[in-house]
Amino acid sequence: MNLPLVSVGMPVLNGGLMFQHALKSILEQDYDNLEIIISDNASSDGTKEFCKRMMKLDSRIRYIRQTTTISAFSNLNFVLDLAQGEFFMWAAHDDLRSNNFVSENLNALILDKGAILSFGKLRISTSHGSEGVPVKYDFKNGHLGNITRLRKQALMQCFHIYGLWRTKELRLIPKIHCPWWFDLPLMMAASLIGNFVEAPMSTFISLDVPKSDEERSKYQDGTKTKSKIENIAKLLNNTFHVLRRTTSIKLTLLSLVFVTEKNVRFSFISLRRKFKYLFLLSK
Repeated sequence: MNLPLVSVGMPVLNGGLMFQHALKSILEQDYDNLEIIISDNASSDGTKEFCKRMMKLDSRIRYIRQTTTISAFSNLNFVLDLAQGEFFMWAAHDDLRSNNFVSENLNALILDKGAILSFGKLRISTSHGSEGVPVKYDFKNGHLGNITRLRKQALMQCFHIYGLWRTKELRLIPKIHCPWWFDLPLMMAASLIGNFVEAPMSTFISLDVPKSDEERSKYQDGTKTKSKIENIAKLLNNTFHVLRRTTSIKLTLLSLVFVTEKNVRFSFISLRRKFKYLFLLSK
């Protein structure tokens, strides 16, 4: 059978044992026609030596080492640019998947020609290697109109960015660097290009280790400022330029309203957590 090629892009920076487990999760997929593109972001933890060994064991692996550390955003785009497959999937170095993730999501995309992204059931883990706990995660949008799609996507987390994409359509989406929620404008634009569908027999396990804004910024791009107002302003600017290249001015302006709503909600949640913490300390 002439099975379509699926490209898996794995950007990694000092992923250590987590990266080894994540790569194993990809190598053990029950779908064989894969190319696995590893972009080592100048790691200093033995990633290079590990990947060299793995290349000798599995010819599907393509390993590229960056000479200097680039931004996480640039590394994500780097592996996408190298993809040769009709379908593409980003694989973070700390997430795991069921061994039928590729095959189930590929089948979902083949069955629904209007879908550009397929994702499975979500589990959240707080320690690497555990199966985590199931989380209700409704990302499907095939039944929604454009305005509802935009608002729904704006107000949710973007776990499904790590699902299986149609490569051609993913490449159509403008990608502009933003230090605050860089994936949000991309996913909002994608929601207008095609449907997001679910492959319910597959599972994605996301590692959720709490990080401060400073820790997350240092790992990703180091470009977030301490001013949340400035970061939000950059996000709104990024959203405008990405959506304006994708859709009408009306939907673009509405997308700014929805992103603002998300940030207001996020701020209230953060304040509530701080007050709860202070209340517990005062007891």
